[in-house]
Amino acid sequence: MEIDRNSFVALSAGIDLGGDLIRAVIYINKGYMDWSQWFYVPALGIAAVLGATSGKYIPARISQTQFKTLVTIFVLISGIMMAFG
Repeated sequence: MEIDRNSFVALSAGIDLGGDLIRAVIYINKGYMDWSQWFYVPALGIAAVLGATSGKYIPARISQTQFKTLVTIFVLISGIMMAFG
């Protein structure tokens, strides 16, 4: 089953957001994050918006085949880094 690039980007963003929210709750509950670090939140929010904006425009400028190749390369690199890092 294949999904088009826009659906892939939206699905990926949704999964990332869910993971980040769960991680934030765990960090707060376990005491890994305290109120002195909350000043990072606005900067991370801005980075997220910039990432989402570039993620919206970049796939629109390349073909579906190029997009699939690019995603495959990044998945491969991530797998190699997890295996050996």
